[in-house]
Amino acid sequence: MENLKPRLLSSTLERLRAAVAEDDPEEVSGVLPAVLAEVDTSLMRTGLVRAVQGLRDAGQVSDAVAAAVLVEQASRSTELLKASLLEAVAVSVGAATTPAGLLVVSRS
Repeated sequence: MENLKPRLLSSTLERLRAAVAEDDPEEVSGVLPAVLAEVDTSLMRTGLVRAVQGLRDAGQVSDAVAAAVLVEQASRSTELLKASLLEAVAVSVGAATTPAGLLVVSRS
């Protein structure tokens, strides 16, 4: 019987997770543009800016960093989103630790 669990992630994002887990930089480079096209939305950019503003308000990032994020997001650059996405995927597959130093164990 086939696996009937609902998919929470797109097949493209799953390909990126697999490439990061397998430490395959060529596959990461190949699939990353498609994943960015899926997730680079106005809603995502707004959420990222709000999250950074919350970190600024909590004293966890400087005003300068928060301002740089706002300018970068308004410019339609994908560099911050790309770095954030890659870091989140690396943490999700256990290839990197969280900022607090925790290692996430994935149940793929």
